[in-house]
Amino acid sequence: MDFNEMVRVCWEAAKQAEATAYLFVAESPSSLEVMRSVFHGNGNTSIVVTCDSRGDTVVQNVDSPYMDCLPIRTPVKISQAESEAYLYGANHGDDWVSVTLRAPLGPEPYNPLYIYTYSNDRTGAATYWAVDSTDGSVFQLF
Repeated sequence: MDFNEMVRVCWEAAKQAEATAYLFVAESPSSLEVMRSVFHGNGNTSIVVTCDSRGDTVVQNVDSPYMDCLPIRTPVKISQAESEAYLYGANHGDDWVSVTLRAPLGPEPYNPLYIYTYSNDRTGAATYWAVDSTDGSVFQLF
């Protein structure tokens, strides 16, 4: 399963727990073997769904809201695989360590973004490169 297929499987599992669930964030290591997604649940609750690349899911209800992102409406226009092509086309390497699909709250409003985390092994510092899921534009965050 690719990243977006895992998002779909996680969403289906979240909707079984709460029919009105909607996506806030989905994140995966570069291996794309597992994904962790957070959905809005009923009232002020969250649903955390973990999915592996075989489609096996674990659903956890959390008795608190998730407040770091704006809701993501699917389907997003650009897939994660397509976002990689935009990232590499902007001269970034394939040595990213994780990818996150989210629509950050701010400091300015963003469309849903694929955010790639790169780690500098020498310094331990992380850099974050975003690919806009609506038009493929690539830019650095933070």
